[in-house]
Amino acid sequence: ICAGGNTTFTAASTGGAGNSLQWQVSTDNGATYTNVADGGVYSGATTGTLTITGAGSNLNNARYRVVASAAPCAGTVTSTAGTLTVNPLPVLNLTANPFTAIYPGQTTTLAVASTTTVPANGYTWFKNGVIIPGANTNTLVVDVDGIGTYTVSVADGNGCGNAVPATITITSSPNEMMFIYPSPNSGQFQIRYYSAPGNTPLPRFVNVYDSKGARVYSQVYSVASPYSRMDVNMTSFQKGIYQVELADRNGVRIKTGRVVIL
Repeated sequence: ICAGGNTTFTAASTGGAGNSLQWQVSTDNGATYTNVADGGVYSGATTGTLTITGAGSNLNNARYRVVASAAPCAGTVTSTAGTLTVNPLPVLNLTANPFTAIYPGQTTTLAVASTTTVPANGYTWFKNGVIIPGANTNTLVVDVDGIGTYTVSVADGNGCGNAVPATITITSSPNEMMFIYPSPNSGQFQIRYYSAPGNTPLPRFVNVYDSKGARVYSQVYSVASPYSRMDVNMTSFQKGIYQVELADRNGVRIKTGRVVIL
């Protein structure tokens, strides 16, 4: 069983209603035995079934046997011993390399190490408490769209899971750049610009100007995260170099940049 788990040992005897049973435990590989008493992790110490609830790692390799007697007969009969194996729970260490704060274009790799052996697909990842489908290995790559709190749990080779969640938070890294990518492109690209958490959602206006300074594209976006993605589709426009302007709700320019459409 896993540490903290429950199990039972069962013995059957013949000889009638006068039988009495007493479970015994050895923690020195069978050299000596002591009587088990009800209480703590034990119940049923004088019945045919000994129940162990919440077994600790201190009981690993403990041996259990039952001693039976039947009045009015003298003497006792001792059963063979059964051994309890208590497997330790995995303890996890979750790290992010090389960043715990990222901006567009950067990625970071989350990696978890376990104190016990975990099968290749024995990992379950969560982002903000929601399971991530298909994420079942010991690493996870996160980009700017993955900002949030990550938790991982495991089921090791013994079927034991970690008792304490391994958690790490990936945040946004402030940057004054306006990210326009890919560039060059065929007319489809995205724009990202940092907005401080707590100031969202905010309207952001994207205006695009041609080489003559004429505004040829304008769109309003709702910014709901520090680097909200603003998608632009200009596939029907002529090839060339365009000026991109990001403005606030009052039309005040925040940032400008260029994009090349081929």
